[in-house]
Amino acid sequence: DQGPGSGTGLGAGHTADPGVEYARFFGPAYGDPADPWQPGSGGGSTSGGRGGGAIRMLASGEIRIDGLILANGQRGLSTHHHGGSGGSVFIECRTLTGEGGIEADGGNGIHNGGNTGSGGRIALHYDPDAQAALPTPRPAIRISAEPGNHGNDNRRNLEGIRAALGSLYLPDTLLIEADLTAKRFHYVTLHIPGWTRWEAQTLTLDDCVIGLPVGHDIYVTNNLTLTNNAALYVFAAPVADVLTDIGAKVETGGDLRIESDSWIFPHAHPTNGATVKFTVGGDFYVAADAGINADMRGYTRGFGPGQEAFSGSSRATPGHGGRGAIGYAGGARGHTYGDVELPIEAGSGGAHQTATGRGGGAIRLAVAGEARLYGTLTANGGGGVANHFVGGTGGSILLECQTLQGGNSALLAAHGGRGRYSAGSGGGGRIAVHYQPESQAALPQPVPPIRFSTFVYPDSTHGARYMILAEEGTLWLPDMLFITETLDQQRFRHVRLIIPGFESSWEPESLTLDGCIITLPEGFILDVANDLILDNDAGLHIHAAPTNAPGQRYGAEIRVGRDLRIGTNSWIFPQAHTSNAAIVGIRVQRNATIEPGGGIDADGRGYLGAPGNNQGPGAGQSAYSGGGGYGGKGGGANGGVPYGDAALPLEPGSPAGWNTWGDGYGLGGTGGGSICLRAGGELRIDGLVTADGWHGSYYRGSGGSGGGIFLAAQRVRGSGEIRAKGGIGNADVASGGGGRVAVWHGLSLNKIEARLAKQSDANLLQHYPYPAFSGTIDVGWYGASTAGEPGEGSKWFYTIRGTLLRIR
Repeated sequence: DQGPGSGTGLGAGHTADPGVEYARFFGPAYGDPADPWQPGSGGGSTSGGRGGGAIRMLASGEIRIDGLILANGQRGLSTHHHGGSGGSVFIECRTLTGEGGIEADGGNGIHNGGNTGSGGRIALHYDPDAQAALPTPRPAIRISAEPGNHGNDNRRNLEGIRAALGSLYLPDTLLIEADLTAKRFHYVTLHIPGWTRWEAQTLTLDDCVIGLPVGHDIYVTNNLTLTNNAALYVFAAPVADVLTDIGAKVETGGDLRIESDSWIFPHAHPTNGATVKFTVGGDFYVAADAGINADMRGYTRGFGPGQEAFSGSSRATPGHGGRGAIGYAGGARGHTYGDVELPIEAGSGGAHQTATGRGGGAIRLAVAGEARLYGTLTANGGGGVANHFVGGTGGSILLECQTLQGGNSALLAAHGGRGRYSAGSGGGGRIAVHYQPESQAALPQPVPPIRFSTFVYPDSTHGARYMILAEEGTLWLPDMLFITETLDQQRFRHVRLIIPGFESSWEPESLTLDGCIITLPEGFILDVANDLILDNDAGLHIHAAPTNAPGQRYGAEIRVGRDLRIGTNSWIFPQAHTSNAAIVGIRVQRNATIEPGGGIDADGRGYLGAPGNNQGPGAGQSAYSGGGGYGGKGGGANGGVPYGDAALPLEPGSPAGWNTWGDGYGLGGTGGGSICLRAGGELRIDGLVTADGWHGSYYRGSGGSGGGIFLAAQRVRGSGEIRAKGGIGNADVASGGGGRVAVWHGLSLNKIEARLAKQSDANLLQHYPYPAFSGTIDVGWYGASTAGEPGEGSKWFYTIRGTLLRIR
């Protein structure tokens, strides 16, 4: 716990990667890269590791190193303790020769919570002319200033950024003018006087890990190759305009190849947002287990255009391609930003500057030839790193190429970071791929099985579902080539599709979602001529657009010309418009089957609460004593009133009362959504059909009401569950009232549609007091309320019964 890079609870610092903020887990940087003389610092605890020492060697002639020069930091001495930083090595001589090694590595952290020490500082001062005149001017000395490793992956998953690479000072570029192999430079940031641009005819990093100073560029006339555990760290300098200026450049006249187990790490500037751009004159190749990693290398905590005005809040979630969640710890929601078609901006960090997640960085690739991907391009946001702190947003990936090829091991990802213990998660990022449509379509494999993901977490680290969900990010493609009638192999995993010609409708002959989860544009009409099948953890999100035309209840539709099958662990998610009464309609010409473990989920997808402007006719009037109402009244003295038609429940549920407390976050749960499914044949439910209201926040928030479920078919069978329950009121305050469920049984599809067209006739339907299938129907509420019990919802069963007389 001693030294200028130490600090209580921190891994010891000595160096710092340019533009990277380490305040949460790592001590500060110190020292001069050209003249390092101080020892490394101790890890910040009583059992922290000691820092590496300081070595100064001066000779008027040759220094030959065939053994080792060591100034490594020590690892933490017991569980949860922190590593010391690497020390200093200063060498001054006329010439440097040998085949040994110089090390100033940082110490490891021990187990979860043990932070790592940074690399140390190494400076080599030789006579450039004398060194160049040697028969072997580039000695095979291995130089390492690697930061320590974490005790396990848990801490790294939260923070995402390892302690800093050490620094290496060289008097000229002599030692980097050849292929760099065999760990010659291992986890060092290069410092060379007057050097701002690395130029080479060809450049191969082979088992070397090198960082560049902030704003430094690379230009390679021919090919740039990383192989055999190599890595390259590039840091953007701040710019005047992040939309037009570039913070650092990597350019090749030939190919850029990233071979197995090798990585490039582009860092956006953490407060300015400037990014790194890659321009490839030939082809771009990424092997499996390799790639470009911009995870948590975007805006740091407290910065980014996706933040809301509540800059001091640990619970204000940022947005980017999608808005952030509002968790049970509350919080304002940041807005979206950036260009869907040309995403070049980094993701935003959480508003609070202490322990919220960092934003994902930006990957910008302009490839003149083919992009062949088997590895990973990733720009994920970071999770909150302390309880009740929110996650950062996903970053950006822009890939421009002539053609795109690759395999199913390839992944382009821009995930939002997860909220920590009931805080909200960050929104998803943005991905855009620009290939030349004619060239791509002419390939033998025009649709490679590459995967795309802008995933957002549906819950926080302790498992609670959010009051308001985070929104997944966007995926832009230039045409519908990748939108085939079978979407499988996780090709699309939590993406909002934005494609020219795909804005409002799609009419495939048949459609199978197999392991894919997609979100359709708002107001979309999916019209499948034959079968629609969801299987193997598939998901279909569809959002209603507002409707104001008389008699127009559907703001989005799914139409199936033959059968609908929702398999195990597969779901349809219909989202009602949050302020308009528009809902999603599902119409199946023949049979609809929901298998065990799958279903239709409209939980919390109804009317939305907002400070001072609650939506929905049954909205509660107080956050502490006003549950949402719909089929039954909301709980509490200020609960919402019942509304709607028991026989025709085609409205979503209403939210609980909303409160503005502290930094502007709401407390009330949202209402359940609306499910409207009509089938011409048999509707078999062995899974779950649910439109529950969501629970109140962790601090005395009331619950939203259950939503509306309308099911109609010739036959309704199964042993599953139909549910529209009111949400829990937290800490013994008001719960939401139950929703409404109606089942029409025994009508042809034409008669169902005719009666729906004459909505007033619905009230004339005869009510039978028994369900049309053998499963469970629940429109009650969760838990009890000390502020007045909420009302039960309504269950309506209408069955056509007839007699068949056969005369022989």
